[in-house]
Amino acid sequence: MSFIVTKCAPATLNDSWGYKPADQNRKSSDEVRRTRKHLRKLGVNYLLNVGPDGLGRIPATTAGILREARDPEATDKA
Repeated sequence: MSFIVTKCAPATLNDSWGYKPADQNRKSSDEVRRTRKHLRKLGVNYLLNVGPDGLGRIPATTAGILREARDPEATDKA
């Protein structure tokens, strides 16, 4: 049996890991981008938790932050 060991930095976009409507303290797109760039230099994967709303949808504010924070050099393969 073989195992793959990876370095990973789990984080959440706001202060809560679960659904919490009052938690609107989201990281900025700049902060997400800087953190991802720093971790990439260290060879660490950035595992960013994004909590859905009470109906399981990604809030528009959250989606906007993720769009702004995406890597401009990455190619869209979708």
